Amino acid sequence: MFLPAPARRSPKRKQRKPHYRGIIRSATTDRDGNRERWRKEILVPNLKALMDHYRIDHGADNKWYLLAVELASDHVRDFKPALKRGRKECEVSDEFDHSLFCAIEADRKKGLSISSAIRRVEKAYFGRVKFGAIRRRYYLLKDSRTPEAKRLRAYEHWQQKEMEEAAEEYAREKIVVT
Repeated sequence: MFLPAPARRSPKRKQRKPHYRGIIRSATTDRDGNRERWRKEILVPNLKALMDHYRIDHGADNKWYLLAVELASDHVRDFKPALKRGRKECEVSDEFDHSLFCAIEADRKKGLSISSAIRRVEKAYFGRVKFGAIRRRYYLLKDSRTPEAKRLRAYEHWQQKEMEEAAEEYAREKIVVT
């Protein structure tokens, strides 16, 4: 019996800070205490550079709001968008899934076991994909609750509709010709 490995807790990742360049990284203190000169020579160019860094239009009416939101999303943890939870979706095409599933099912109908069918499919069609990967993919496609299986059923439904439309179009052309 196959049992999944126990879940491991991953360590918390160190929060990444944005990499500012150019004038933003320069010192922002004024040695002689002239506040007006500091504002004109250091503060305003730094704020403009921040807007450029976040690609905010200098003429926008809400530029300060946009800058505040961008800075908060970079530096305040609760402002960051939540990460998508759960298992990542695989970047496999629907045609590949369909051909894989149909090839294994055809061998199963001939009386082969799942392992034998997968080995045969691996050798015949998908030499670049390993046995374990094909097996996992097959069971994901077979289980009706997984997103992969739902995508496969939707693809099969779409393919069936395309075939019916093509048959209707062929029948219409045949009637017009005769």
